[in-house]
Amino acid sequence: MCSKVSFSVCVWMVFLVVGSFTKLRSQSVIPQKNNYLLVIHSDSLNAVRHEQALQISVDSLKKIGQECLQSQKKDEAFDHFQKALILQKTSQNPAPQIALYHLLAKIKTQNREFEQALAYTQKAHSIRSYLDSLAIQESKKAYKDLEKMKIPLKDQSQQWIWFLSFSFALAFILGVGFTFFFYKIFRRSQKMNEDLSKTVHKQTENLLDVIHKLEEANKDLDTFLYKASHDLKGPLTTLDGLCNIGLMEIENESAREYLQMQKKVIHSLQLLLFRIVEIGNIRHHENQARPINIKKLCRQITKSMHRAEGFSNVSFVVNILEDITANTDIDMLEIALDNVLRNALQHANYQKHRPGEVELRASANKEHLIIEVEDNGQGVLPKIQSKIFDMFFRGTDFFKGFGLGLYKAKIAMHKIGGDISLKHSEPGKTVFVIKIPKEMELRKESSPNTQKSIITAHL
Repeated sequence: MCSKVSFSVCVWMVFLVVGSFTKLRSQSVIPQKNNYLLVIHSDSLNAVRHEQALQISVDSLKKIGQECLQSQKKDEAFDHFQKALILQKTSQNPAPQIALYHLLAKIKTQNREFEQALAYTQKAHSIRSYLDSLAIQESKKAYKDLEKMKIPLKDQSQQWIWFLSFSFALAFILGVGFTFFFYKIFRRSQKMNEDLSKTVHKQTENLLDVIHKLEEANKDLDTFLYKASHDLKGPLTTLDGLCNIGLMEIENESAREYLQMQKKVIHSLQLLLFRIVEIGNIRHHENQARPINIKKLCRQITKSMHRAEGFSNVSFVVNILEDITANTDIDMLEIALDNVLRNALQHANYQKHRPGEVELRASANKEHLIIEVEDNGQGVLPKIQSKIFDMFFRGTDFFKGFGLGLYKAKIAMHKIGGDISLKHSEPGKTVFVIKIPKEMELRKESSPNTQKSIITAHL
């Protein structure tokens, strides 16, 4: 392609140079005659005017088509270019048809109509070849005219022949070089795309395989926890009963004290087992959305905590408007609020020199409900803030528990498409934020054959 363009340019240059020499020679040989008149007939003048008007119309249609093409109106652009091509075919100058055929081919290529695009491109190349042949013929004709005029410019003609030969050779070499260069670039980019596609495909397969293995591992873990919890429940209950029998029959105080200690350990194991079963229940819970009044729910949860240790030493403030509601699963939201409030209750009781305070606030926008729980406890150290939602993580040894409360709140929020985070923490002010969609989207989830109900009671 590049070599053809270079060849055309060189041929036109030859034509112009030879024409210029012919004109100069004719001016030097042929004497000027005062009686020489150039007569322009009316038919020729009308033809020139018609050609100019035709070219203006073609340029206008071409400009409109290019604007449509920039606006992605391909069909309108194609119609305007076709009209311009029809008008241009009535002209005596076929050169502008090349650009119009290329524009039509471009539109067909974008529409993935490659056969029609190839046909338009071939027509453009045929016109270009025709023009090249005309240029060569004109060059030959001009050369014959020079020979007939017997211009004594043999030396200059040899120089021009050498120059033209050099130009043709240079144009050919440049054309071949550019063609080879762009071909190498194209092949390199094509190979890179193929390698990248293979890499992405392989990585995708590996990722899907890892996801499948994780899903299988989660199912196995859930099955193990569920089975192990039920298998351990019986022996622990038996040990608890034996301790009760021992307390009724044994009168030795030291033995009774040991039995009481053993009974506390058994109760602790039973409670841990209960918490693990509750986590499994949360994971396999089937969401059921219904309208919930947030203020009413928060009051119910705070009242249900009256038996919790330190409840009488902490004042609860529910600063929530009556009209704030959400359409979500009440079980999951209740689990999250209950565990966050119990965490706030423990930390508010830690400050012995001042009364504990826990405040609940809520706000809503078009899409989300935001609940904030603030306590005046000692706060969370910066170095452990990223771990407080991990399973079995305990930030301090001063409080009883297994480190599962905030973890259960997190998985319950994820179950209904929400999130929980630590917004602010410093001595005297700790704020947790619960964010859930106002309208929960129900999703079908796979669950084991045995469905377990959510346990919301607390031991």
